[in-house]
Amino acid sequence: MNTTGRMAKLAILLSAAGVVLAGCASDRGDIEAQESPSDAPAPQGSATPDVQENSESVTQEDGVDEEPEVQPIPVGDAFGEAIWSLSVGSMSDVWVRDDRLIVSDVESGRVFAVEAGGDEIWSFDLPEKPSSMRVVVGKSTVALLTGAEVEGEGLAEKTFAAHVALRAIEDGSLIAEDHIPLASAQSSLPSDLVGDGFYMTQDGVVHEFPEEYSAPMATAGDKPFVEDVLLWDESGGFGLVSETWRNDDYSFLDGLVDVARGRILVRERAVPAPEGYVGSMLDVRTGEVLFDISCPEDLRAFGDASSSPSGEFMVSGPLWVSGSEGRCIGGGEGEQSVELTAVADDGTAFGMSEEGSLVVAEPSGEVAVSELPDGAGAPFAVMSGNTALHRSGGTITANPIL
Repeated sequence: MNTTGRMAKLAILLSAAGVVLAGCASDRGDIEAQESPSDAPAPQGSATPDVQENSESVTQEDGVDEEPEVQPIPVGDAFGEAIWSLSVGSMSDVWVRDDRLIVSDVESGRVFAVEAGGDEIWSFDLPEKPSSMRVVVGKSTVALLTGAEVEGEGLAEKTFAAHVALRAIEDGSLIAEDHIPLASAQSSLPSDLVGDGFYMTQDGVVHEFPEEYSAPMATAGDKPFVEDVLLWDESGGFGLVSETWRNDDYSFLDGLVDVARGRILVRERAVPAPEGYVGSMLDVRTGEVLFDISCPEDLRAFGDASSSPSGEFMVSGPLWVSGSEGRCIGGGEGEQSVELTAVADDGTAFGMSEEGSLVVAEPSGEVAVSELPDGAGAPFAVMSGNTALHRSGGTITANPIL
C-alpha cells in the first residue's frame, strides 16, 4: 500500500454496531468534574486515567402489573391508534434497533431499553457529574463514554482519556470496560469509540491504529459503526483505503451510512459527475461498489438514516435504498422535495413533503400524499411488528401501520 502521501485527517471506524444512527451519539456538555480512581485496565501504551467507573448495575425489568395509560398524539391516516406510549424527557435521545427502542434520558439520569410491545426490559443509571459524558448506540451495543484528565508523570503534560462501558443491547449486560486515549487538545468526547491512536471494536477489545498510519485524526462522529472496518479517505479525497483493500476511484460522501448492511455512500471522483449522479453504495468489508444512485437533484447532504427492522431497506432525506438499488422520492421538475424518515420491512417508506403533508412511498415507486392533522408528523422509525414510532416533545407512541 502506498503510504508516502499524507493521509487526510479523516478516519472512520466502521464496526458491527451501526445507527443510525443517527446521529448515533448523544452528549452532555462539560460540567464540574467528579473524579475517582479507576481500576479498569488501560490499553497498551496509555496511562490509567483518574475517572469515575461506570460499572452501574443493570436493572432487569419484570414488567408491571397494571397496564399504563396510553397517551395518544396526532398521527397520519396511514396509522392506527397508539398501542402504547412512553414519556421521556423532551431533550432525550432515542435510537431504534429492530425490536429495541433505546433512550438516553439525562433528565431522569438513566439509559433504558423498551421492546416492541412497549415494556421496559433493562436500564442503567448515568453518572451524576462526569467531566463529560456521551452515549453511543451501535447495531448491537450501547456504550457509555465518560472523560477525565490523565495526570502525566514527572514533567509530562496532562492528557485526556475516555472511559468506555460497553453493554449489550439485548439485555444491558456489561461486555467490557476500558479506556481510550484522546488527543491532548481534545476538550470533548468523540462521537464513536475512536481515540488518539486507539479504537474499540464491538467485542470490547481496544486496538492500536496500524503503525503505518500513525494514529490519524478520527472524525468518525459523522459515521456510525458498521463492520469493525477502519477506513481512511486519503489526502485530497484521492481514494479510499482500508487495511485490506484500496479504491482510488471514489471518495467519501458525507452524511450516509447503511448501518444495517455494512455499506457507505461514496462519490465517484469523476469531474464533472454524470448528471443527476448522487453516489454509489460501497461494501465496507470488500471495497466493492454495489450500485449507483441518481436523483433529479444533485444532492450533497442527507438527513439521519433510518433502516427497516430487518435491515433490508434504508431511507435518508429523499433517498430510498434497498439491497440492490437506490432512488429518490420527489424533487423532480414541478415536484416538492421529500424528507423520508422511516421505512417498513416491506419497503414502504414514510416521510414529509416540503409543504408538510404525509408521504407514503411504496417499493414499486408509487407515492401517496395526504394531509396531516394539526401537530402531527411522520414516524421517525419502524420497529418489528410493523409498528411506526412517532414523537411529539416528551411523548413517544407506537402506532400500527394500516
